[in-house]
Amino acid sequence: MKGYKAFNSDLTCLDYHFQENKLHVYDGIPVLCESGFHFCTELQDILKYYCDPTIKVYEIDASGIITDPKEDCSKR
Repeated sequence: MKGYKAFNSDLTCLDYHFQENKLHVYDGIPVLCESGFHFCTELQDILKYYCDPTIKVYEIDASGIITDPKEDCSKR
């Protein structure tokens, strides 16, 4: 599934350091807004979670366990 993932300027998110062009696998059961790697399917929804102008946003391919979206957002 295509989506958009936002990161801090150093490519971290919730104390996890991502690397470009690398497959990242979450070892656990994802729970929306609690654990796992989260993303949005709609680019504009990123702004509901990040307001820092230094964020980096990447288009990503997500696979595996993908949760249902939040009621008011495309976050998965």
